[in-house]
Amino acid sequence: MNRNRKKAVAASVAVGMTVVMGASPILAADTDISKEETVYVNAAADGTPEDITVSDWLKNSASAGDLSDESDLKDIKNVKGDETFEQDGSNLTWNTEDKDIYYQGTTNKDLPVSMEIKYYLDGVQVSPSDLGGKSGHLKIEVNYTNNVKNKTKVGKKTTDVYAPFVMATAMILPTDNFTNVTIDNGKVLSDGQRNIAIGVGMPGLSESLDLKSIDEDIDLDIPEGFTMEADVTDFSMSSTFTFALTDLLNSLNLDDVDGLDDLKDSMNDLTDAATKLVDGSKELSDGASTLDEKYQEFDSGIETLSSGVSTLSSGASTLSSGVSSYTAGADTLAGGVSQYVAGSNNLTSGVKTYVDGVSTLQKGIQTLKNGLAKQFTPGINSLAAGTEKLNTKVSELAATIEEKLPTLISSLCDEKNEKSMMYFAGSTEAYAIGVGQMMNQLSQYIGDGSTLTNISQLKDTAKTLNTLVNGADTTGSSSGTGSSSEAGTQQIEAGLATAQAAADSVSAVSGTSAADQLNAAASAVSAAAGTGDALQGDAGTISAGLDSASSAIDILNSIDTSSMDEATAAAVNGALQSAIGAISGGVATAQSGVANLEAHAGQVSGLNEQAAAVQAAAGEVSSQSAQAAAVGDAAAQLQCGLSQIESGLETLNAQSTENTAAAQTMDPKTEAQVKALAKGIYDGTKDLPDIDAKTVQTLVGYVKAFSTQGEGSKTSALIAGAKEAQQTLAAIPSMLTQYLGKDNAKLKELTDGVSELATGAKALQTGYNSTVLKGIDQLLSGAAKLTKNNKKLKSGATQLETSGKTLTGGASQLSANSGTLTSGASQLASGAQQLVSGTATLSSGSTQVKAGIKSLSDGAKELADGTKKFDDEGIKKLSDLVEDDLQDLMDRFDAIRSDDNAYTSFSGKSSGMDGNVKFVIETAAIDNDDDSDK
Repeated sequence: MNRNRKKAVAASVAVGMTVVMGASPILAADTDISKEETVYVNAAADGTPEDITVSDWLKNSASAGDLSDESDLKDIKNVKGDETFEQDGSNLTWNTEDKDIYYQGTTNKDLPVSMEIKYYLDGVQVSPSDLGGKSGHLKIEVNYTNNVKNKTKVGKKTTDVYAPFVMATAMILPTDNFTNVTIDNGKVLSDGQRNIAIGVGMPGLSESLDLKSIDEDIDLDIPEGFTMEADVTDFSMSSTFTFALTDLLNSLNLDDVDGLDDLKDSMNDLTDAATKLVDGSKELSDGASTLDEKYQEFDSGIETLSSGVSTLSSGASTLSSGVSSYTAGADTLAGGVSQYVAGSNNLTSGVKTYVDGVSTLQKGIQTLKNGLAKQFTPGINSLAAGTEKLNTKVSELAATIEEKLPTLISSLCDEKNEKSMMYFAGSTEAYAIGVGQMMNQLSQYIGDGSTLTNISQLKDTAKTLNTLVNGADTTGSSSGTGSSSEAGTQQIEAGLATAQAAADSVSAVSGTSAADQLNAAASAVSAAAGTGDALQGDAGTISAGLDSASSAIDILNSIDTSSMDEATAAAVNGALQSAIGAISGGVATAQSGVANLEAHAGQVSGLNEQAAAVQAAAGEVSSQSAQAAAVGDAAAQLQCGLSQIESGLETLNAQSTENTAAAQTMDPKTEAQVKALAKGIYDGTKDLPDIDAKTVQTLVGYVKAFSTQGEGSKTSALIAGAKEAQQTLAAIPSMLTQYLGKDNAKLKELTDGVSELATGAKALQTGYNSTVLKGIDQLLSGAAKLTKNNKKLKSGATQLETSGKTLTGGASQLSANSGTLTSGASQLASGAQQLVSGTATLSSGSTQVKAGIKSLSDGAKELADGTKKFDDEGIKKLSDLVEDDLQDLMDRFDAIRSDDNAYTSFSGKSSGMDGNVKFVIETAAIDNDDDSDK
């Protein structure tokens, strides 16, 4: 705690302690040397001691040389002067002459008195460390404990008596944080900015006096602590200061009590006087009750008088005001009658105009009713029936779309479905790529057509080989045979490779299944496109129905209500606007759904172009397949023969080198194998069909036409078209989600909108039939009633005009005496007001008298009860106490204040030295955590 705050707290506490306890007397010394001791205790917020510092003041009035003292303190130091000391155990000898000694030390010994502080917030006990910054109802309980008990003589017996400690605790509570501060054993002071709560206690005194042993009826509560309560906001509290004094009871002077006999005589006189006081107060109470009862009746009469006078005054004021209004009205009437007479003629003319207007109104209403029945009523009924039918059809359409949509998406976009457009588009792309590759290979092989003539050369070579082998002598020149065989074999290999490549290429284009697949794909695309056309047709039907609904709105808006009265027109317009709003909302929602449906249908219908492209590509493939069909048959035969030749040629090549080296030594078995091989090659090639020149030229011409006349670019277009179709098909599910919404939410909006449209049309029909038509009938009925009274209106107008002159004369007579009447009414009102003022004063005085008498009666009764209770419970018990127990009580007081029971030092003092000790306990402050952070 900083120095400035200590000063402020000390000043505040000094003021509070002065008010509560007065100044503490200083123990008068019997010798020239005495010791004043102040024990400073730094404690935790709950009162637990943490550090103890003791300040001793040795009052040296004897001018002695060395000053002897006794102390058990540690770390002793002179705090005011340069005197030194010598220490022998607990004995101290200070080197001084005539100066006082001020020294200080520390200790950790137990205190003779201790305190415990408990904190409660909203009825729940909380730790001081958790209380900072909290708000609510605060209760702080402070309990003192006296730890010093001495064996002391009381009268003729010895008993335990506590040392006489008086404790006082001061708390400084800022008004910004603490309000409604109360304390049970103490006092609350305030300077406007803070409250200072001072609580007191005398621990052990009640037990030392033992009043219950003197008289069980004595109910004297000697506090040993106190409780402070307050409403707190953002709790924080500075240190509390507790003072423990040991000599406060010494100020009680019991020496003036000379003897018990005088006291007993005085008590007898007091008892007699109390008895007379009880009797007199009873008579006073009875008289006051009678006065109070009678005056109640008198005051009631005053209230009745006051009420009557008030009514009289109010009536007089009303009369005066009415007379003034009357006379002014009479004058106004005289002038207004003339205007009235002149206006009656205008009224007569207006009545005639009104009668004509009523007749015209009746005819107009009838015309409106006939027109509505002829034109509007059928239109309303048709609108309701049409929107209901539209609602049914749209619901059926939405159900069909939801049912067929998964199948449609599968047939269009599922690449795993062999019947889907996506699958056929992929097949088309693969086929077009294969056709391009085939035509490139075929072009490389055919060239100018000369390659195809190698088949005839192959046959001739095989024939020559067979002749050479089978027609030669095995014992002849073997070198010639080997050379011819090797050359023939090489020729056969070259021809075979060329023929095999041609046969493979021709076989690749001989089929027509790809064209069939393209035609099937084109059919699937066309079917999907047809679905789109159907969707567009349905959307057109819905749109036409919505246009009809919009036309119905125009019809409703064209209804004219200007000829109706305000109430009927408002009712009709309200019904019309309600119906128009319902229809408009439904039409808007339906039109939004139709727009999405038409956009999706347009996307699906656009697949017709893709179908046309696929069908055109299928036609091209079919044409190419027809031209290649003739080549296909020959290629099949050629391939079969080439397989046989290839098998024999592999054997021949394996033995070629061996046969050449061993030709001169060829044994019959080997020769037979060679001959058989040569004959096999010849037999395998002799039946190969010859491709005539015309066929070769046709095939060459087609291949050239494919590359020069744009057929290749058509294949590329087919590939591009297939890819575009795949991209379009892949986007269809997302487009459908966009147009129809997730889980067909927009389709649901469409059906809901059309349903609202149908409901609105039905409501319009109901409102028209129940409100508009009914209102028109009421208008007709009202107009008929108006027409019926036309003659009476004309007659009344004539009578008004005739009576105008009579009214003029009467008005003049009324205004003749207005002045006299007004003057008298004013005087009456003034007098009544004065009477009201007087009765108000009388009533106020009577109320005060009544209250005083009531207070007198209550006080007299309370006095009578109190004096009796005072006599019964005070005087008589006091008399008994004086007779029996006063001496015992005085003996206990003497024992408590005796030297044997006095507590004069905490740290010790020399024998024969007077002493006085007081304790100051400072608890730790409790800060608001939020404030400490700033």
